[in-house]
Amino acid sequence: MNKNSTKQLAVLMIIAFTTMTTLFAADRCEYLSPRIYLGIDYGHSVVEEQEVPNVGITVGSKLSSRTSTEIFARIEPLSNFPGENFGVDITETEATFAFSSGLAVTARMFHDAAFNPFVQAGIGTMAIGHLISEDDEYVMSNLEYVMHGTVATGLEVNIFQGVSIQFVHGYRYIPHRRIFDIEPHTLSGSFNSVAFKAYLD
Repeated sequence: MNKNSTKQLAVLMIIAFTTMTTLFAADRCEYLSPRIYLGIDYGHSVVEEQEVPNVGITVGSKLSSRTSTEIFARIEPLSNFPGENFGVDITETEATFAFSSGLAVTARMFHDAAFNPFVQAGIGTMAIGHLISEDDEYVMSNLEYVMHGTVATGLEVNIFQGVSIQFVHGYRYIPHRRIFDIEPHTLSGSFNSVAFKAYLD
């Protein structure tokens, strides 16, 4: 994907975020101040028919009873590491990983419900690199940076007043060129995750 297409994707995602936030948050905010939460998530992405595990953390704010925005960071292996077999061989380059970070917006169906369906959209960057062995130590290679966008649906289960679990299924689009021996656009595909979130108030 060329630079113009990447810029167009970024503009479209920003417009989507703005529209969703305005639509669901306007005149419906029930909180005098945003509710801050911390979360961890675990899931997998489907790449070349392989299930690639990933783990992440999130820091977010619930803007109203139906909307929230969060920043996230996730890491996933794209090959096996020395002494650790992840069962993944997306690339033949040993110790290859992908680190993604960005912003996501969530819009829920109901204002307050124990089981609450939602839609989510996200945008961010992904850094792809690998560890190189030098003099019995590992150093990081130069990182390749690409943009990515995600859309997802899911179900939020509110257990207590300040704890929730989110089950997420979606699709991520990563318009990358050939990196190492990974063919262009190979990392795009569906994903699933489970997220645990705890509110600080």
